[in-house]
Amino acid sequence: VQNENVPLWKEQSLKGIAFHQHLYTYLAGREETDEFERWLDSEFENPAEEAIRRVVSEDRLLPEHWRRLVRFAAALDVRTPARLRQFIRNQNETLEALMNETIQRSVREMEESVGRNERLPIGLEESDVLSLFKISIEPLPDGGGLLKAETIVGRRLW
Repeated sequence: VQNENVPLWKEQSLKGIAFHQHLYTYLAGREETDEFERWLDSEFENPAEEAIRRVVSEDRLLPEHWRRLVRFAAALDVRTPARLRQFIRNQNETLEALMNETIQRSVREMEESVGRNERLPIGLEESDVLSLFKISIEPLPDGGGLLKAETIVGRRLW
C-alpha cells in the first residue's frame, strides 16, 4: 500500500529477521554462554542443511534426510520464546514435586543397598545434569541429615 507513513520493504537475510537476541544466553559462573545455541546448531541445524537444500532443489530425499528434517522442524518448534515461557511455567508447576520424589526414591534405594551390604556407586565426574542442581546435606541434631536439592528455573534447564 502506497503511504508515506509505511516504510518501504527491504530485502534481508533470513538470519537477520524473526529472532530474539540472546534468547539462549545464560550465565555460567560469572560469564555468559551461548552453549545451548551452539548445541542446537550442531545437533539440528547443520545436520538438516543438505536435506533443506534438496527440498529447495526438488531433489530426492533419502530416509536420513527426512529424519533430519523432522528433527529440525521439532527443534524450531521448541526453541521459540513462547515455548520458553511455557517450559518455565511447567517447571514452576512440576519441578519441585519431581525433585522431591527423586530425592526420596534415591535415599530409599541407597538405604536398601546399605541394608544389603552393597557398595554405593561413586560418580567419577560431575554430569551436566547434576551441575544444574545444588545438592547439600544439612546435619540434624539426631545424627541424621536433611538432603536438599536446589535449582533455578530458567533457560539453563531448557
